Amino acid sequence: MPTERKVSTEEGAALAKKYGIKFLETSAKNSTNVIDAFKAMTAEMHTRIMKKKPTSAGPTPSGSHTDKSREGKKVVLSKEASEGENKSARK
Repeated sequence: MPTERKVSTEEGAALAKKYGIKFLETSAKNSTNVIDAFKAMTAEMHTRIMKKKPTSAGPTPSGSHTDKSREGKKVVLSKEASEGENKSARK
């Protein structure tokens, strides 16, 4: 079966440059770089959010106060971890 590219590399790279984000070519069809793209995207979001984090206990940019209960939480991006959590949640 021939490759049916929906977006050219050049078009994707230009759009990423326009929005000031990283470009990583992926393929959902054969799972190429899908996990890497997700990890890069979430890492970039985390970095941007942390740059906006207030230095005082005052309101955050969204107007609400900082939720201390969410600080330091770890996000695990692996299939095995999510399957383990799903099993424990069913018990």
